[in-house]
Amino acid sequence: MIKQYKARAIVWSIAGIIIQFLGLAGIFSAKQATKDLDPAFAGVLLLLIGTGLLSFGLYFYTLAKNQRPAWALAGLLCLPGFLILHFLPDNSRPVAKPAAKKRKRP
Repeated sequence: MIKQYKARAIVWSIAGIIIQFLGLAGIFSAKQATKDLDPAFAGVLLLLIGTGLLSFGLYFYTLAKNQRPAWALAGLLCLPGFLILHFLPDNSRPVAKPAAKKRKRP
């Protein structure tokens, strides 16, 4: 895994997940904080912002694993999308060559 992209992926992904959960809390909040701001509207807005940040973080995660950047769209699935990307193979590692077989001399 490429460390340069991994650090960015962690920061953006965690921020996105936290903001998504705050948005979900706002959507299901029963009490309105002010007369002007509906918590459901603010929650949906936070959920969309969090999804964008999570997708941005997963973009760096795909770069760190040397996968196609289109996999970052898995961020639309929130945590299941993160788990899908986590279990994808890491293509940045060099593939080990099988040991050469020694020929027996007659």
